[in-house]
Amino acid sequence: MDGLKGYLLRLLDVERFFALTDYLVLISLFLIILLMFLLSIALRKYAIPFVILFLSSGGLILVSPFIYQWIMESYLKKIEFTLTHNASLQYDAVYFVEGSLKNLGYLDFRGCVVEVNFIPKGLKQLQRIKYKIKPRYLHTEIYKTPLKKQESMDFKFVIPSPNPALNFDLNTKGACY
Repeated sequence: MDGLKGYLLRLLDVERFFALTDYLVLISLFLIILLMFLLSIALRKYAIPFVILFLSSGGLILVSPFIYQWIMESYLKKIEFTLTHNASLQYDAVYFVEGSLKNLGYLDFRGCVVEVNFIPKGLKQLQRIKYKIKPRYLHTEIYKTPLKKQESMDFKFVIPSPNPALNFDLNTKGACY
């Protein structure tokens, strides 16, 4: 029972980040998948259309999270993320990040998040990819300033080095919700 209760609580935590447009995009994708599946069942007497529709509906299930992400980032929640400074200060073991976020999408934002991933310098390409997928040192700044269409917001913050003995490259990303 605790497993189900914990799962439902985590689901409710994720649910509060979705807006009406998120639900509309997700429902549209689900209805397209359902329509293709039902059409394949209706055409089961004809082998080639059945196989094509059935496999494409199964493939669409697998790629639907990527399609959802692409629709949201390319059209509805599109941002312009510009960094003017993203490196360590010269004489201190701190990092300075400065830049701006501009809303280019069709929706107004309630806030934005800037995330900085610290990747040690001198790593091989495979290890860099590993640090990007599962970061060890991560700093997140949350801005709860509303951002209307075509508005921009400047940000700047100083981050102490997670390990002063190492030099880091910063992989900085921004997103708005």
